[in-house]
Amino acid sequence: MKLLIFIQLILTTYAFAPDYFSITKPGNQFQPANIIELLAINPNIRTLIRCAILCDRNIQCRTFDYDSISKQCRLFEGSIDTGILLSVSSASVVGSIKIDESLYDLYNASSDACVNNRFLVSDTLNNWCHCPIHTYWNGSICVNQRYDGEVCANDNWCRTDLNITCVSSICTGNASSPLTSSSTVTTTITKTTTTTTSSSTSTTTKTTSSTSTTSTTTTSSSTTTTKTTSSTSTTTSSSTTTTTTKTTTSTTKTTSTTTAMATVHLKEYRNTI
Repeated sequence: MKLLIFIQLILTTYAFAPDYFSITKPGNQFQPANIIELLAINPNIRTLIRCAILCDRNIQCRTFDYDSISKQCRLFEGSIDTGILLSVSSASVVGSIKIDESLYDLYNASSDACVNNRFLVSDTLNNWCHCPIHTYWNGSICVNQRYDGEVCANDNWCRTDLNITCVSSICTGNASSPLTSSSTVTTTITKTTTTTTSSSTSTTTKTTSSTSTTSTTTTSSSTTTTKTTSSTSTTTSSSTTTTTTKTTTSTTKTTSTTTAMATVHLKEYRNTI
């Protein structure tokens, strides 16, 4: 009781309305219904009042805990009655907003009526005041949406952002199940493997094309060699033929000369006789 009065005195000094905050006795820590409700972990927060102010400034915050030794301030969107109070060191306390119907008097009013309201969202697009995200209207106040296995009247009662919907008056979904997380990881790995295979196939195709080009170059070289050989053969053949012809002609001329000389000697011999 003394601690609560002291906290209220400090809050009033800081011009901070204490009406809707309640502080537990030392030795408590808050455990939310689902870890997803943890909004923030603020280190190096020097005092409890500063932690309470951080919660008040966040429209989603309904509960906080503070450790005076570690100077850590944690903010949660779940109301204190949706979670569990754990017994810990005496340095830790839990603070929470006392939800009251009077805080929601402006629900469903025109949007300009709840501008800068701590508990309602001013929806200028549809011109009305409604509950903050992850909460729903139960007819009197805005309360936290529910998780898998809890009773519901319609989908608004359930955490639809986690794929939990109202089926046969029970919030149903597997979004918070570890198996769902594992399934997601498996899908990601499969996609990565497929991408790698496609890249390898593409590289192989390019390499094959390069090999084909090399083969074509080799063929061209062979063609060039063939042409050179043909040219050489033709030249040699022509040269040989010409030489042979000249030699034959020369031989013929020599033979004719010898015959002529023989004829002259014969005439001279006859004249002598």
